[in-house]
Amino acid sequence: MRKPKLDLALMMGIKVGHSSLHRLVQKSDFPQADSKQKVDSHRGNGGKIRLRTEKPGPCEWRDYKAVSLHNSVCQAYFQENEALISWVHKQSLSRMITSVGDGHDGVWNIISRLKPSSERRDVLDWYHLVENLYKKRWVISTIKTTKKLTVARLCG
Repeated sequence: MRKPKLDLALMMGIKVGHSSLHRLVQKSDFPQADSKQKVDSHRGNGGKIRLRTEKPGPCEWRDYKAVSLHNSVCQAYFQENEALISWVHKQSLSRMITSVGDGHDGVWNIISRLKPSSERRDVLDWYHLVENLYKKRWVISTIKTTKKLTVARLCG
């Protein structure tokens, strides 16, 4: 796996320090993206991100939530769930939408406000499904069978 700094140096042809990149990003204005097509599925995600502070010292860790409109665009916000929900509602959504999430309550709380449950198919992503199966001490053969059945259903 290559380091991001090496990738940047290869793409830009010059080495740029992380502090310089950080300052450039802080000066930039990133407009909100909008989907140019009707959205029939989306993925909710969340986590923590480390932010550098202006003054030397400890960095800040902030919660973020993001929604990726499949085959289209993604938007993320720090501790602004209402802004994220409002952004999704501005998009052209299909009558029935597939919502994929990681199982975290914070993510599903947002997904539940994007569309009524009668207009949504909620799906736990594969990684977290298998992780939860292992937590329940399912035998490995049961998990392998589940994988085979799921792949068979998805493929045909």
